[in-house]
Amino acid sequence: MTSDCEKLKESSIYIRNWIERQPAVKEESITDWLLYDVSEKIRGITYRMFTRHQEARETGADWEWWFLFPDFSAKMRVQAKNIDPSKDNYPSIAHTNKYGLQIEKLLQDSKDKNFIPLYAFYTCLQEVVMCRRGINDEGVYLSGGNRVYADFIQNGKTMVLAKDILARSVPLSCFLCCPLCFEGDRGFIRFLSSYYHQEIGLLPEQATSIDAEEEIPGIYRQVPGYVSSFIEHAREKLPDWWEKEFREYLEGVNALFVYDMRKKN
Repeated sequence: MTSDCEKLKESSIYIRNWIERQPAVKEESITDWLLYDVSEKIRGITYRMFTRHQEARETGADWEWWFLFPDFSAKMRVQAKNIDPSKDNYPSIAHTNKYGLQIEKLLQDSKDKNFIPLYAFYTCLQEVVMCRRGINDEGVYLSGGNRVYADFIQNGKTMVLAKDILARSVPLSCFLCCPLCFEGDRGFIRFLSSYYHQEIGLLPEQATSIDAEEEIPGIYRQVPGYVSSFIEHAREKLPDWWEKEFREYLEGVNALFVYDMRKKN
């Protein structure tokens, strides 16, 4: 039987092959396909695209991503970007709209709405990544928003090569395949502290000693009502009233993507 880890990796590799064959494919198309494909393959994932597509593109994140565990949940928002293997990627990362720098909007929202800000980079390039196992054969890589800003934006315009982005990223499959994720009940927090410590404010050595009630950015002790309601209703079809009812919780996102692991642990 194919594991969830393997299914996630299959989807990510498919995207690498897709970009190799069709370099001009739009990031919106990749995102829509990726989230739908993964949700169809992996039981426990609930996904829906909302109707406010353009609004979300302007204000910050392409999707809100939840991991639900028995004792805590993790909330992330993800901005997707294609990266060019042979050109300067600064203009894409420093994208500006009527709200200002898109990345600054994402980071400010992460503080205001308590989520971990991530970038999903789509590419066919195979280069060195942060993953300790050196996995670099996929098409989707995740970087922390704070690190992207600190390294590529904060100090002024600089050339941003694709290999430099990947050096600050882990492949998508790591979120379900990394051995760190399965080291006890706090494994996922240890995973986050190892690769995204600038986002959650914890170094790896701190993740094993924190108090159970300590506040960690993006980590929730209870599942919010809108997420529970989403899981309950979205397996069939979200009722017409749902988006209107929970609009305030989903401002600035295109889609909701929830992986419920509470029955797997």
